[in-house]
Amino acid sequence: MKYYYNCRVYSPEDLGQKVIAVDDGKIVSLSDRFEPSGGDECVDCGGATAVPGFVDLHIHGAGGFGVSDSVDEIVALADFLAGRGTVAFMPTVLTAPLPLMLRTLGAIDEARKLRPGILGAYLEGPFLSKKMLGAQSPEDAKEIDGASVSELLSRPGLKRMTVAPELPGAFDLARRLSDAGVTVSAGHTAADFDTALAAFDNGFSDFTHIFNACTSHRKEKISAGRPVSGNAAGTAGAEYEVRVAGAAEAALVSDNASVQFIADGNHIPAGLIKLILKCKGTDGAYAITDALEFAGLELANGQTFTQKNGVEAFFDGGAMRVSGKCCLAGSCATMADCFRFLAEGVGLPIPDCAKLTSTTPARLAGVKTKGMIAPGYDADFVLM
Repeated sequence: MKYYYNCRVYSPEDLGQKVIAVDDGKIVSLSDRFEPSGGDECVDCGGATAVPGFVDLHIHGAGGFGVSDSVDEIVALADFLAGRGTVAFMPTVLTAPLPLMLRTLGAIDEARKLRPGILGAYLEGPFLSKKMLGAQSPEDAKEIDGASVSELLSRPGLKRMTVAPELPGAFDLARRLSDAGVTVSAGHTAADFDTALAAFDNGFSDFTHIFNACTSHRKEKISAGRPVSGNAAGTAGAEYEVRVAGAAEAALVSDNASVQFIADGNHIPAGLIKLILKCKGTDGAYAITDALEFAGLELANGQTFTQKNGVEAFFDGGAMRVSGKCCLAGSCATMADCFRFLAEGVGLPIPDCAKLTSTTPARLAGVKTKGMIAPGYDADFVLM
């Protein structure tokens, strides 16, 4: 038996000072005191805080390792993440030529056999809106077609997929994927509020990095169909500005959608995170890194890189930005960085931070042995 003592445990709720007993990789008990025998190992945690190991459901890479068609590279990514506290993750495949996406799905499935923390594959595309690509490949984003769908579904280990719900056939595809046990996330979308809201009744159940690469509250100009009487008198055919909601707001108000948000402090500000949590709570929202292979590395402003899908990006002010465009690419954050931003930048209590970075994503991914510090769970916890 191995005992971890002198630590305050969040599971994610605050359990106070506890002794964590571990045997064969599992948590056996939590107790106030312990009496080790001669063969037991005791670890003094030095008054640290213990939180559940992080779970990242949307990540493209870290530590110089990306999600690619190389099994060795994905395994190396898993090992790097484990050293930074991320005990489970879903390798996320950027939109790229279909043969490369298919090979990457195969590599992820092989890597799963070597590292149990790999939860399966997440396809971010290729069925995305060309108006909302962000750092996705414009040459490889495509309309939904039966042949491509069949090829993608023929590969084992597919767990999640981002689809733009306004594309022709998107609802049928989402229902088919959902019936096959694949979580379908609306994202990289130019959908209006009504289309997005309807999507969450037709197979979609998640929203990809909300407030990034999607429509949201904005002004639009409309033409008046007839003169308006009273103080607002106008002329038929004149243009007026009105405010409209978008896909992001549909996700916030839907009872059928969870939402993922990039918690690196660059993609969305603290105020929007507070709004997301006011609408969805810590059970309906969860943090992701959306990290590229540069996460966790020391980078200099202006450094330029080519992503796995061929899109060029450069590092600036703590984030990757798409070269030649005024949009952000993926983040350079680990989940430990995100936890720190949620606690210090947003001001959330530790139990909420733990839920957003571990407990809720584990539950949404159907992982029943991670996300809590409790008897029977894997002994995957972070001391900080």
